Amino acid sequence: MGVFLCIILIVVAIYFYNAINKKTDADEQKAMSTPGVAQYIRKNFSEILDCISAAPSLTKEFERSDYMRFANKATGI
Repeated sequence: MGVFLCIILIVVAIYFYNAINKKTDADEQKAMSTPGVAQYIRKNFSEILDCISAAPSLTKEFERSDYMRFANKATGI
């Protein structure tokens, strides 16, 4: 009986974990599809972008007006 209850709790925990990640992904997709997000970040948080750009292990992989992407220099991911 204890094993059955443990399995049910694990399945419920995985379900909630996936639900939270789906919400995060949906919020990120909405933010990235909003025009000018990268411009807003560039304008209001330029110090953070300078810090990220100065990091020896990171490189700006892609940038356009509504999206910017940083990658690890060693792996490209």
